[in-house]
Amino acid sequence: MSRLAQALTIIGCISAVLVAATLQHLVVLQTGIELRRLIVPFVVGATFGALIVALVNARAAQRLSLASLAAQRAEIAGLNLRLSETVRSQGNELKTAERRLIEADRLGAVGLLAGGVAHDFNNLLTVMLSGAAFLGETAEGEEKEVVESMLSAGERGATLTTQLLALARPPRKSSEVRCLNRSVEALESLSRRLLGSSIRLQVNRCAGSLSVPVGRASLEQVLVNLVVNARDAMPGGGTFTIVTERAERSAVLRVKDTGAGMSPEVQARIFQPFFTTKGEGRGTGLGLAVVMDAIQRAGGDISVDSTPGQGTTFVLSFPLADVDEAEATPPVSAREALVALVFVDEESGLRVVTGSAMAQQGYEVKTCAGQAEALVALEASLQSGRVVALVTDIVLADGDGHTLVHEARRRAPRLPVVMTSSFGLAEVEGAGIVLAKPYTPARLMEALDKAIRVARQEVSSAARS
Repeated sequence: MSRLAQALTIIGCISAVLVAATLQHLVVLQTGIELRRLIVPFVVGATFGALIVALVNARAAQRLSLASLAAQRAEIAGLNLRLSETVRSQGNELKTAERRLIEADRLGAVGLLAGGVAHDFNNLLTVMLSGAAFLGETAEGEEKEVVESMLSAGERGATLTTQLLALARPPRKSSEVRCLNRSVEALESLSRRLLGSSIRLQVNRCAGSLSVPVGRASLEQVLVNLVVNARDAMPGGGTFTIVTERAERSAVLRVKDTGAGMSPEVQARIFQPFFTTKGEGRGTGLGLAVVMDAIQRAGGDISVDSTPGQGTTFVLSFPLADVDEAEATPPVSAREALVALVFVDEESGLRVVTGSAMAQQGYEVKTCAGQAEALVALEASLQSGRVVALVTDIVLADGDGHTLVHEARRRAPRLPVVMTSSFGLAEVEGAGIVLAKPYTPARLMEALDKAIRVARQEVSSAARS
């Protein structure tokens, strides 16, 4: 109630009491009213008016208090709701973190296991692949088919080991550059064989070069894994489409199948290591996890769009490299003739197979088991006046490859060197030309050509300076 309303209420009450008192005196006494007799009615009227005002104000205050209490209750209810949502959200985040921690522990155990067996296993695979490639040089007919089956099995074993090692390492950017279009083209015939006759392959490559910071092996793994997943999603046949596109600052690889599609629950887990919807014995659950790992190493991104019964589309985005593949990795020159090769590895089977295969290609090979034997052979080869190259494994029976390379380059500073590793390439960065096991003689010769070319460039640069 406003102040004006309060004043009018009190004046009204006083006036009413005064009028009543005046009428009473007029009727009873029939005489004039003395002013002093009006004091009591005036006081009574004022008191009555003040009482009414107080009651009205109390009622208004009560209404305000009730409204305020209702507002506070509503605010408390809102706070309780938000608190419940926060607790529920934090509970879900905690569960997610626990799952990730369990997955990290699991991957850590797999990493330890993979690292423990990688050296010996990759040595054995290299013997198998090199031996099969050596036999394949002269095999014909049915024998050639057997050799090709051996090579295929060895490559699958190598891929599995590489996948395990890749998942055990933190994502790192690749220093290699590869053209996405060329990789798709190179794997087109393999993709057709993997898909089979019941699945039609469509390939649409954009014009120009799409150089991306991804190694050849990683890019091949990405493409092959996507092809295999698409094949398994279309057991009754269908169409598989590969499209390359150039965006503003990225190269895009889009693959689409007309298969069974995936539910949202499955889509949420497809990139988790060891998760698979295939039957027992039909998949490791590493394929898409390796694809994700390769994308992360390149600094790219991947998304999936799938609806049950309507197929699946994967969209992979790679950042474009600053240089073209031709600048980063020039084409391999013709094989260097009459190279004296010192080959060092503690695996005796690998020395026999690789030594024979390289000798068949015209190399003069001296195989050694350790560092001391290699330095003696290197001294003898340097006296021949021919091009001398060193191929050594990281792990040796009496030392390590880094020490051997250091000692060898004290004797021949421009010595072409190729280092081999059973643990992938991350552990030997900065070592020059590095070749990951398992490898074939053809890949070893390619690495040797590159090492010799780099050594000659160093000699030319030194001479000009």
